[in-house]
Amino acid sequence: MSKEKFPVTPAIRALKIHDAEFILRSYRYIERGGTRVSAVQAIGGFSPK
Repeated sequence: MSKEKFPVTPAIRALKIHDAEFILRSYRYIERGGTRVSAVQAIGGFSPK
């Protein structure tokens, strides 16, 4: 099983440099979904129409 690849942003680099604990999470992209859709996916709620 292969690991999922995440983009490495300056923020992620800074967290790694300072040995901060964090969890990378990926979300399915939905055109014009906005923060509402991301929040629903994060809490495991219903799927948008």
